[in-house]
Amino acid sequence: MNRIVGIVRHRTNDVTASSSSSACGSWLRAMLAVALVVPWVATLPTASAQVSIAPGAVPTGQSGVPYNAVFTASGGQGPYWFNNAVGRLPNVLTLSPTGTLSGTPQPATVPFEIWATDADGREAKISASITVIQYPLVLTPALPPGTSGQLYSGNIGVTGGAPPYTCTVTSGALPPGLSLSSNCNITGTPAGSGGYLFTVLATDGSGGTATQSFTLQIAAAVVPTLSSALLGMLGLILMLATGISLSRKRKRHLG
Repeated sequence: MNRIVGIVRHRTNDVTASSSSSACGSWLRAMLAVALVVPWVATLPTASAQVSIAPGAVPTGQSGVPYNAVFTASGGQGPYWFNNAVGRLPNVLTLSPTGTLSGTPQPATVPFEIWATDADGREAKISASITVIQYPLVLTPALPPGTSGQLYSGNIGVTGGAPPYTCTVTSGALPPGLSLSSNCNITGTPAGSGGYLFTVLATDGSGGTATQSFTLQIAAAVVPTLSSALLGMLGLILMLATGISLSRKRKRHLG
């Protein structure tokens, strides 16, 4: 009987040890699986991640001056590849695959698109329009002279920059009767005469400014004068009239 009990205890111990060993092995296998899977899952791209491009607007360029604008992408899965899929880039500008827009542009305003594609094929785009302006802003210093009492019209010529232009008088004064419109035209009927000194500030469509001093000459009003020929004719008429008058008086005296 004792022998049978001993055999049963031995078998029970074997089963308990085997169960414990099996459970330990299962736990180790589970931990190993977690250690392998978690890093792989962490590297998977997020399906909801959206690719975006910055900046969303293209900086203004200056004609004849080297241009450089850098675009970056975020979201999705890097690395990113940039391209100009739609629209022609202005003049001699080029867009590198890493997002650098560069070159030496000429005056123009050209719409185009910049695209960014991530490693998983997700895309983003921005619609852009680069304005290339001609600097410096220059005002033509000459104005046509005017005459007091006569209608005057003159224009302050502005070149360079980005139209449209606006003009204002910042110092000095226009001749009385004249005014400067915002589109740089001087009109009116001057009432005075002489040289009038004033300074004009011109502003272009991109905010560029330039100033120029002007002197507007207004001549005195013209007084009508009789020509020498007309004066001679009037003198002759006067002499004839005087002679006729004397002749009549003499006839009356003799009669």
